[in-house]
Amino acid sequence: MAPWDSPKKMIVLGPYRYVRNPMAIAVITTLWGETLLFNSFYILGWSLIYWLINHLYIVFKEEKELETKYGASYSKYKKEVPRWIPLDKPVEFDP
Repeated sequence: MAPWDSPKKMIVLGPYRYVRNPMAIAVITTLWGETLLFNSFYILGWSLIYWLINHLYIVFKEEKELETKYGASYSKYKKEVPRWIPLDKPVEFDP
């Protein structure tokens, strides 16, 4: 779906059933792997900056917009699925 044609009803599939921000987690863990591979504290520092920027954006902008758009469905999703630490079992989400 394109941003200008987003779903009218909230849909939770794939990795989003385990954690709310799987793409950001993938980038952060890749940066941690590069930190180990290249023995670079600069990359570790960048991963922390990247996480902080994403965290602030997600908390103060993205989640507010999703709550406005999807209301109680998104509030329920936020209660059931963690932001950063994935669950060991997927959540069966039915908005």
